Amino acid sequence: MEKTEVIKHFDSISGRYDKYLSKNRYYHSQMNNFVASIIPLDAEVLEIGCATGELLGRIKTRSSTGIDISPKMIEIAQKKFPSKKFLCTDLSGLGQQDKFDYVIMSNLLDYLPDIMDELDLLKKHLTRDSKVIITTVNPIWEPILRIAAFFRLRTPDGPRNFVTNNDIDNLLYVLDYEVIEKGYRLFFPKWIPLLSYLVNIIFPRIPGIRNFCIMQYIVAKLKPSDLQKRNFSCSVIIPCYNEAGNIKDCIERIPRMGKFTEIVVVDDGSSDNTAQIVKDLCEKR
Repeated sequence: MEKTEVIKHFDSISGRYDKYLSKNRYYHSQMNNFVASIIPLDAEVLEIGCATGELLGRIKTRSSTGIDISPKMIEIAQKKFPSKKFLCTDLSGLGQQDKFDYVIMSNLLDYLPDIMDELDLLKKHLTRDSKVIITTVNPIWEPILRIAAFFRLRTPDGPRNFVTNNDIDNLLYVLDYEVIEKGYRLFFPKWIPLLSYLVNIIFPRIPGIRNFCIMQYIVAKLKPSDLQKRNFSCSVIIPCYNEAGNIKDCIERIPRMGKFTEIVVVDDGSSDNTAQIVKDLCEKR
């Protein structure tokens, strides 16, 4: 999943993007209202992956900035909400001095080539009290969403990896973030008078059943400096079978995490030279 692929996909659907949002107005309005309810009026806000600016445009704050790597999405956002600041860039295009009270990553992580790198890069734009709001689609809903996209009932999907809340939680922990709150919302993402309201109030509160909600969310902040200094070690487990063509790249792309990063490759009896490639890499390190 390359950055150029993601840009190409979202540029291609930019003209129809708001139309697709309107087809699922209830889902998007509920998600937008949830995010807006967390952010106070006097906050400085950054939304990463703002698309046409629909979420950021609905939030009333002292200062707000939206960034997206799709030039066509940003062009539409600027026309829709001229009072907001929109930039066609990723985090690397922001200045070192740019700090934000709240950072929104709404349905963004699924499209990132490297989630860990993005969360790590974000840290320099946060203060001790900054909060990061992350919403993602529950992977359980992947088959339903693929079918809906096929029949043009929702936004067409491009290159994408569905991630669980536990995966995100673990990455945040390794990168010295502290999770303040996490959970699920929206068991039924379509509007049926009274029924939708009752179901989406009650079901997300029931253990087990709430795991089937479509929306996952996490609110996090940087850990206090004394906890960051503990510098934990990390073990990365890679199960594999006949991955001679991929295993070298997979191992070399693992970043150094904490005071020591251990890589454990579990080979399930490969018939190719996967094991030998790993042994050769061990001798070089």
